[in-house]
Amino acid sequence: MRARLLMLCLFAILLTAIPLSAQDDSESPLLRLLSYVPDTPDYRSFVQYGDQAAWFESWGFEPFASLADFERRGDEGDFTTTAWMFITAEQTLPPNALGLQYVLQDEMRPAFGFDIFNSDRYLQAGEPPEWITLVEGNFSERQIGQALTATGYAADELDDTTLYSINEDYEVTLTSDLPRVAQLGDLNRIVVGDDRLVIAKATPVIESALDARSGETPSLADDPAFSAAAAALEGEAVSDMGALVGAILMDGAQLMDPEFHFGPRLTPEMLEAFEESLAELPALPPYDIAAFATYHQTGQSWLVVALVHPEGTDAEAAAEALQARFESYTSAVTNEPFMELLGDRGVELRSVRAVEASGRPVTLLVLEDPDPTLELDEDGRRDTYVFSWNRMVFARDLGFLAVVEED
Repeated sequence: MRARLLMLCLFAILLTAIPLSAQDDSESPLLRLLSYVPDTPDYRSFVQYGDQAAWFESWGFEPFASLADFERRGDEGDFTTTAWMFITAEQTLPPNALGLQYVLQDEMRPAFGFDIFNSDRYLQAGEPPEWITLVEGNFSERQIGQALTATGYAADELDDTTLYSINEDYEVTLTSDLPRVAQLGDLNRIVVGDDRLVIAKATPVIESALDARSGETPSLADDPAFSAAAAALEGEAVSDMGALVGAILMDGAQLMDPEFHFGPRLTPEMLEAFEESLAELPALPPYDIAAFATYHQTGQSWLVVALVHPEGTDAEAAAEALQARFESYTSAVTNEPFMELLGDRGVELRSVRAVEASGRPVTLLVLEDPDPTLELDEDGRRDTYVFSWNRMVFARDLGFLAVVEED
């Protein structure tokens, strides 16, 4: 026991010595960013991840160097600009701190030294005001530091890194001269490395992220269920689907709760009818994490639901139950059979199967979505439609994942 404790202490010391910008090639990008997220209920509830660099490569598009490059190519008729505007957000779900909604209104890079155009991948975890944002990209610590200082940020040392701060913790400054992306406080605190940023509304949130990365506190990357989810999303079972360009990970406890799928519109009568309809279908075993992943390769996107079950779960039975539920699901938004809605969009259910990842049973549901034509129709509109998990997640249109407890 004493020897084991000594090894754990040595491991913690080594982790503490890892600089912010260090990248271990043995780490998956998803796990690497999850290592900054504290393992607490609030952060477990919702994680969004995107890999914009993989998105550009998988679609065969040349990345934009800057907003000026984006605008120039748009003026020249390069339809990559339209595809990026309408597809990348659906598939990679950029964090609020990168200000996609303001990209054509406020130029972000002069004020901060970075923007969405030089960001390769990103992760946002938790709910405001405590959410944590991680961004990796082609960054220069010196250039970002100069830009932030000129904008009014103060620089202070924090755990062998530099913390740039503006405003008070969690402060909102709607009347300030800051670009709109920063006025709600999402960029109040920024820790900068040569290739990675940690961003939050307040210093304690930044400190909690650095403590998780150093090993002083548990991170989501340390959690067996999240680790298994990452392994499943990057494992052999999905290796023929192209690049993982985006994923949403959610704690299973909230999705299993039937009430979650209605939100404030729920009535007792609605809940009773919903539970009765679920009781007529095969029982879905409990799961710890649900991941909604998007992959892309030339010609099609693959949409995957991955459910990470507790050890000992009959994953084959879980796969059969998930398929039966999905195929019979009626959309809570449109009140139409979901399989018909998918079929109208050319999306097909390809498989539902059981796999193992990091010793955990995992159920995978796989949809195939052919690429849009990107061509103009007779009304002059370009075809850019892609099926997106985030539409269903934010609408809570996921009732097929509810689990009714037995009496």
